[in-house]
Amino acid sequence: MVDEGAAWSGGGRTITIALPQLPFDGPAPQRRRVELGFGSLLVAIGTLVLLVVFFGTKTAALVVVGLIGLAVVLAAVAVPAVALTLLVIDDFANVSQVLTEHGLPGIHTPLVGLGVVSVLVATRSSTYRARLGSVPLLPAGLVAFYSLSVIPSALQTTNPTATGKRIQELVVDLAFLLVVLTLARLVERPWAIPMMIVVPLTVIAVMSLINQVALQDPESFWGFAKISKASGELVTTPRYSGPQEDSNFWGRVLVIGLPMALALANRATAARRRLPAFGWSLSVLFLLIAVYLTQSRGTLIASGLAVLVWLVAAGPSVRKRALALAPVFVMLLLVPGVGNRLLNVSEAFEDAPAYLKDPSIVERSTAGHLAGQIFLDHPVLGTGPASFASVLDDYAARAPDTMIGVTTAAHNLYLEILSETGVIGLFGWAVMVLGCALLAVRSIVRLAGAPPDGPDGAPTRALAASTLAALISWSLASLFLHLTLERALWVLFALIGLVHVLTKEQYAPRGPAVLATARAERGLRTALGVTAVMVVAGGAVGAAILYNLREPVYTARSAYTLVPAAGTYYSYGLDIRSRQPVLPAYSAMIQGQQSRTVLKVDAEPSTGLLTFVGTGTTDQEARGRVVAAAAAAPDALRRFGADREYDLVQVSEPRVTVDHTYPQLALLLAAAAVAAELGFCLLALRIVRGQPVVPGQLGRGSQNHAAAR
Repeated sequence: MVDEGAAWSGGGRTITIALPQLPFDGPAPQRRRVELGFGSLLVAIGTLVLLVVFFGTKTAALVVVGLIGLAVVLAAVAVPAVALTLLVIDDFANVSQVLTEHGLPGIHTPLVGLGVVSVLVATRSSTYRARLGSVPLLPAGLVAFYSLSVIPSALQTTNPTATGKRIQELVVDLAFLLVVLTLARLVERPWAIPMMIVVPLTVIAVMSLINQVALQDPESFWGFAKISKASGELVTTPRYSGPQEDSNFWGRVLVIGLPMALALANRATAARRRLPAFGWSLSVLFLLIAVYLTQSRGTLIASGLAVLVWLVAAGPSVRKRALALAPVFVMLLLVPGVGNRLLNVSEAFEDAPAYLKDPSIVERSTAGHLAGQIFLDHPVLGTGPASFASVLDDYAARAPDTMIGVTTAAHNLYLEILSETGVIGLFGWAVMVLGCALLAVRSIVRLAGAPPDGPDGAPTRALAASTLAALISWSLASLFLHLTLERALWVLFALIGLVHVLTKEQYAPRGPAVLATARAERGLRTALGVTAVMVVAGGAVGAAILYNLREPVYTARSAYTLVPAAGTYYSYGLDIRSRQPVLPAYSAMIQGQQSRTVLKVDAEPSTGLLTFVGTGTTDQEARGRVVAAAAAAPDALRRFGADREYDLVQVSEPRVTVDHTYPQLALLLAAAAVAAELGFCLLALRIVRGQPVVPGQLGRGSQNHAAAR
């Protein structure tokens, strides 16, 4: 849109600057040429020098920044691409929050207003008005559907203040999405948004790498390459959080940019443009380094899935090239801070005391458990949007043996939605996300036969695949995070909608590509049908076997604590939380020779509690084991002389929960039955595929493509 050339020479010289101009009358954008005398340039330089001399460097810098800002605002008003770029960079680089942290006003709301003004100015052009007639509104409709699904929960919320703020945020986010969708349609360059996303993320990744290698400054690069205060087990570097406070949330943004960088590199490689291919490949490398520097297990897993989904969805040629890199992917697991950190996740499923596990895993598990309890008490509508923090203390108090720490969020998007808005809210979220995923899949199918180099800026299958990979990886990362900073997701929705509209209207495959698209559509329908049949059949058989062979298990829990005995140094003895070996030692003495399969005594130094956990086949049996173990505990302590220091005091009465377990034989039978069922399905599919295909059975979609040819 901007002419990069500017010619000037001596004497009565003039400088020619090409300024962008909206295509008010013609079908294509025109340029206005403004001629500035060389003397004008000297006047500007002289004015700057005078400002520095009389008012100081700071004032001169403010004047220059103000002029640059005014120029950017005018450019954003005149050119929708500039307005869109500012919005996308602000969201993915979190510029507004960084400015706020430095005492400056945020710019997000002004940028949205600037985007609206840019759209209004663009309506003066007949070309832009024609594009506005096909703005992809379906993503906005899906977000609106989700917003409406939380209204019933909001009407009966337990925290009206927080819920009202959340509803207001949803309305603002919907308006933001509409602005981004409209600007994206006006720009009509599907590769522009991935570039707007990848470039700032790459710059911040380079900043983080420089900070790690040379600076080690927690607030380096004006707060755009932060080192998070969080730590973790088996981490090998400081945990970088980019422009955000938490490295996990920064990682969730990175997994959106990673597949898009892959798509950009793939396009440049297919077009045999060496310099851009090298540049985008470097972006992929730097983004992977940024993912590593987060030291976030959720980010590592989501990034791996993003790459895998993109490789699978980008087409056969990409998959073939990826096979050569398979050993490299395996070797990455051997890097310190990758494989060992991922294996550390197994602690979440181990039957061990909480003090022996990673505190992060314990707190997240506890928060998820409490969110599940809230959902069970309010399954339909939940407790209200954004109400989890307000009801958390009440539910945590009902389970005093749990370690929740300072956590105020569910650390799981889906459990958070269930606890706050119930099954209705989760249904609305599922419709929104799956609807956008379906749009991405449709774009992938339509672009099955498109040229991989994207001539004239046309979208490619790799680009559509990157949107699907970004959406799936963001959703996976949200298994470990709650809903916040979601505007990056709305930008992704806008890109999905734009690619879907363009592939439907302007870039539909023609000629030989029609056959490839028809083949991809048939393959997609076949794959979906086969997958559905196999999942339903295998799930039904396995579930029926497990349901009939399951065994109920009753678990009773009762919390106790240690109180200093009479005649001891009371204030010193009372501080058992900071002396971590005390409670585990008493737990081991009480446990004694009793089998941990039916009774265990868990110690948690951070809460100062000993929890007696008894299991049985009936409620009475489980409760009786806990009561009997508590009654025998003083004698067990007396044998070791430990009763002279502390007395065991009950904190809560035994409470019983019912779970179901599955014998090993039941698991083996279910696995064998599911395997046999899937084998029969595959055999039947092979027999069916071996039959000759009648042309009339290709389906209406294939006939339409054949007619198009």
